[in-house]
Amino acid sequence: MRFIVFLWIAFLSLPYFSPCQLRAGVLFSNSPLLGDGMRGTGLGSNGPENVPASGSQNQQIAERILLANDAVATSLVWYGNYIDKSIPPQSTKFVIRIYDEANKLPNAIIDQQIVAAASANTGFSDGLSRPIYLFSAQLAQVSFSGRSPIWISILEDDVATPIAWGWQGELPPAPPLDKGRYAARFGDSEVWYTGSLPSYHRAFTIYGIVVPEASALTCSYWLVCGVLIFSLRGGKLHK
Repeated sequence: MRFIVFLWIAFLSLPYFSPCQLRAGVLFSNSPLLGDGMRGTGLGSNGPENVPASGSQNQQIAERILLANDAVATSLVWYGNYIDKSIPPQSTKFVIRIYDEANKLPNAIIDQQIVAAASANTGFSDGLSRPIYLFSAQLAQVSFSGRSPIWISILEDDVATPIAWGWQGELPPAPPLDKGRYAARFGDSEVWYTGSLPSYHRAFTIYGIVVPEASALTCSYWLVCGVLIFSLRGGKLHK
């Protein structure tokens, strides 16, 4: 009976040990570049359903991510606009793809989700007066491994918007501008290559839950210690 009481007390105590807590918040973020003329122009990133009028394959853009800890992503925010100044539908179809990495480029898809994104006008425009929108969507939970590079690709894929959509860039780094901060390809059947334009990272924020590396060990430590103390004091598992 005492053992059962101990386990119940240990369970109730877990939230008070901060290393055992799962921390919710921002997992990764590139702040958007807003109100900065042509440097605010996005890079086209569109899915197979959103085929341009020319019938050519769509460009796809991917961005590299490296997290310090294991984590679970739950939602996503990103920025972009349309080349004809279109207003996005109330709910816009996007394809979100997560890739593992090989040779510092996207490799195999490890997660793909089709989301219905909400949008809001940021009040800013690019150098061609095209309004920049914030898009957001909930994700089916996807797990990321800390310290293992992955790539995220955000593709506008709504048949109601057959005009190319551009993925907005982040705030600029200190000069000189570096190159190759993204990967690109034209169509699903093509090979990814390193982007060569003097561009910035793409602008997006991933929200979710961080799993501290030591959490499981710390919780197990307290539980084992409790069991050992209980045993040393002559406790029994059964009455």
